[in-house]
Amino acid sequence: MITVGMSYRVIPGKEETFKKAFPRLHEIMKKMPGHLKTRLYFEIGDEESFLVATAWESLDAYHAFIRSPEYDEITLGREKVLAERPHHGIYYQ
Repeated sequence: MITVGMSYRVIPGKEETFKKAFPRLHEIMKKMPGHLKTRLYFEIGDEESFLVATAWESLDAYHAFIRSPEYDEITLGREKVLAERPHHGIYYQ
């Protein structure tokens, strides 16, 4: 199993847009083979900073997700929500 931490910084004022997009992303992830769990966190005192933590059966399952047409369809960068490129970390368990 792996956990992927995806850190996002959104443009000030776009926090609600990010939060509203998350359920759609979560629904897509839940349908992907190998997806186990997803959680959304925010940083106290920094409303523009979010962390999405996802658990996957394997690195291959995660890679299949981020290479899928469904993932490409919902990329938040297109909606001009992100202030900078997201940072991802992969943690093996």
